[in-house]
Amino acid sequence: MRPKLINVKPLNGYRLLLEYANNEKRILDTEYWLSKPTYESLKDKTLFDTVRIAGISIVWANGLDLAPDDIYEYSEPAEEMSA
Repeated sequence: MRPKLINVKPLNGYRLLLEYANNEKRILDTEYWLSKPTYESLKDKTLFDTVRIAGISIVWANGLDLAPDDIYEYSEPAEEMSA
C-alpha cells in the first residue's frame, strides 16, 4: 500500500519533490507527461509551480492532475536522484 502524500514541491527541471507521511521523500520527473498534448500547458513554469495536493493526488491550477499510483510508481527515492 502506498503511503499518504503530505507535501509536494516543484523543483527545477519540471521535477516534483514528494513527501510522504512515512518520512519517505521521492522525486518525480514529469518529462513523460509534459510530452503529451494534454499536459503541454504545464511547460509554463508559472503554471507548473501551482502544483498542490488534492485529496490523495496532485493537481495544478488549471485542473490537470496525476493519479496517486502513477506519481508514486514513477518517482524515485530522493537520495538516488541527488547522487
